[in-house]
Amino acid sequence: MNIADFPNFGPKSQQMLAQAGVHTIEQLRELGAVRAYLQVKQSGVNASLNLLWAMEGALSNRHWQDVAKHDRLRLLLALEDTEKDTVATAKMARIKRERHPMPDFIRDALDAKKLTAAYDARPPYQRNDYIGWITRAKLPATQQKHLDQMLDELERGDVYMKMVWRKKS
Repeated sequence: MNIADFPNFGPKSQQMLAQAGVHTIEQLRELGAVRAYLQVKQSGVNASLNLLWAMEGALSNRHWQDVAKHDRLRLLLALEDTEKDTVATAKMARIKRERHPMPDFIRDALDAKKLTAAYDARPPYQRNDYIGWITRAKLPATQQKHLDQMLDELERGDVYMKMVWRKKS
C-alpha cells in the first residue's frame, strides 16, 4: 500500500520518505518509525520530529498529535538508543583488524581453566588480538606459549599483552 494512502502524510512528508527510499507502508512497517526517521535524516533531509510522530501515528492508526502527546518520551528514547547503535556500528566498520574466529583448542583451554567469563568480559579488540596472536604462531610450542600467557593474564585480570590493563567501569 502506498504511503500517500495513509493519514498523517502530506506531500512534503511523502517526498521526504521517498527520498529516503520508503515508498510503501510495508517498507515503513518493516523499518519501524524510529529507523525510518533515521533513514530520512541520513538521506540529507532536514526533517522535524513531527515526521517521526506522523510515521508512528500511521503505523498505530492514530493522529500524529496524539502520538506526540502520549508517546514522545518512548520514541525519543528509542531514537537515542538507535542512534547510539548506528554510531557504534559505523565505528566498528572503520576498524581494519582482521576478525579471527575462536578455534576449538582455545575454547577448550578457557573452559578447562574456567576463564571463559573472564575472556568474555574483555573488550572485543582484546579477544580478537589474543586469538590472532595465538593462531599466527607457526610452531605448536609457540602457540602453546602464547595461549599460556593469555590464560595467565586472564586469571590475573589486570594485564593485557604484558601491559597493565584496567577494566573501564
